[in-house]
Amino acid sequence: MRGLIGPQVINNLVSGVLIENAPLDNGETTEYRNFLLQLLSIRTQTLSLLTQPLHQFFQRRKVACCFWFDPSTEQVMYHQPGQGGTETQNSANFLNNVYEKTSVWRVGNENIRAEMKDQQTNQIDIAFCVKATESDTKAAKTMAKSNPDKHVYTTWGRALSKSLATLKKPTSNEQEAYLTAFELIRFGVLVANPYKKEQQHIRLFARTVSLLPMEFKNTAWSGPFNRDLLAFNGFTKALNRSYRNLSEMLTLSYFMNDLVQKERNDYHDIADR
Repeated sequence: MRGLIGPQVINNLVSGVLIENAPLDNGETTEYRNFLLQLLSIRTQTLSLLTQPLHQFFQRRKVACCFWFDPSTEQVMYHQPGQGGTETQNSANFLNNVYEKTSVWRVGNENIRAEMKDQQTNQIDIAFCVKATESDTKAAKTMAKSNPDKHVYTTWGRALSKSLATLKKPTSNEQEAYLTAFELIRFGVLVANPYKKEQQHIRLFARTVSLLPMEFKNTAWSGPFNRDLLAFNGFTKALNRSYRNLSEMLTLSYFMNDLVQKERNDYHDIADR
């Protein structure tokens, strides 16, 4: 796909297995292992976007996730409707068909151009998309009339919208950091617990700042080593990797379902977003 997507999800489908190796801190905590199990639902939906337009052979193909801490147990990823249902304890159950859910959205060039004019911007990013559906009136414009869904924010969506509104001309990296922070809070990861009272604020501040993009000096690191931040980095990397794959498969789904123009010169621009 000319640099549009990475190979990870396709490799999972072809090989029939998603292998989760230990992070840098060895992932010894129960919290991290439970977090990976929670991410399986997102990864299963990601896989469903890839298999939806493919031959039935791939739609029915068994794909399982294996973790380093329990290699003998398969977490089966039921990536198409009708699969599974009998192995719920050790499987990633399919939540919804992402393609079917998003195919009723109505976001054409006219809608986008009109919204860009209203927001007085030529940049389509996270803040733009969030603001484009911040009210019931705007949200209604993005749904087909036959669809009963209101397409409005959840409580988390409203919180993200208000947070992004406080920033003045945020960069793409800053917006991604905000989104990552909210997801980590939602998963119960970006917290100050279980540290003592005098350490809670320091830990929470350090974890939050570590999400922001930084430029390091071109010298060898000579400072102290913080194992807590190393462990927290494992959560962040796993989450961002999962959502990056989801974004790529959403993009691929549009191309494979003939919903966008295929002959174009901006493949790398799309991939960088």
